[in-house]
Amino acid sequence: MLEGLARKYHATTAPGAWIARLGGAFWQLVEIAVPGSLRRIVVEHWAALAALCGGLLVVASLLLRTFVSGLYSGRVVAAGVLLLLLPSAFMILVWLIADSLHGKGRLRRLAGWVAGVIVLILAGFKGWELIAAGIEWLKNQ
Repeated sequence: MLEGLARKYHATTAPGAWIARLGGAFWQLVEIAVPGSLRRIVVEHWAALAALCGGLLVVASLLLRTFVSGLYSGRVVAAGVLLLLLPSAFMILVWLIADSLHGKGRLRRLAGWVAGVIVLILAGFKGWELIAAGIEWLKNQ
């Protein structure tokens, strides 16, 4: 149904198209949240790998700061932290949706939602700073 609405309102400025897209994105999250599904297994695997790469990036850049101060960049640490936090926040969101589908623990759900939203907002601000810095760097080249 949502795909049909998206095709019908193919103009990106139409409110119906945006509502259909948001509904489709939320439905994808619900499909990922189903326990034991292939999508969930694949998403958990790749989120863990991305978080591992972010952690390794942070550790490597801090080690470079310790031993070779000329190669250190605070932006690399920020990118590593972002790469560590975004998959974690996404998986928290998936776990919260799965929890709400099963109807368990309202207070725990509320606390998790608040924590997840805070992490996503903070990660979004840092991500925006990284994107702006990257664009500025490309302009200077």
